[in-house]
Amino acid sequence: MKPTGYLTTREQATAYAAELCQNLGPGWESHVFENLGWHYCALLKGLTVVPGHCLDKTKPAEWFTAFLGDGKYPGSGTWAESGDTPQEAVQNVRNKARKFISERQKLLFDAEMALGVSLGISQLQDLIRSDPSPKKTKTLKKAKRYLKRK
Repeated sequence: MKPTGYLTTREQATAYAAELCQNLGPGWESHVFENLGWHYCALLKGLTVVPGHCLDKTKPAEWFTAFLGDGKYPGSGTWAESGDTPQEAVQNVRNKARKFISERQKLLFDAEMALGVSLGISQLQDLIRSDPSPKKTKTLKKAKRYLKRK
């Protein structure tokens, strides 16, 4: 006897995946896979949208999660955000990524202004990786030390 609440056939998952892709619009591709039951998601150029279910996968999704960035497999990425609709989840994850990038661009600009030099993003990657939420003064001190080594 198979447990209830799971997609029991590839055909079921494929149909749900096609519906999700159609809902999202042109360019989205479906991805169906088996992992203790059949699962599905939609993929588009670094974006993955996964349906969220509490208990019963045979019913419509209760929420959606969008992943953005270089994930090792569908359902992973640098950023993840959820929403009540697939479109809302995609918009939320894009906003989160834009905010992150905007903060890093401001950090780079502030460092360039304080140091009086033009830095490239690649020159500050070590600093950003070592301090994911850098404080301006702390990062500028690190940037000065970094530039002295070069």
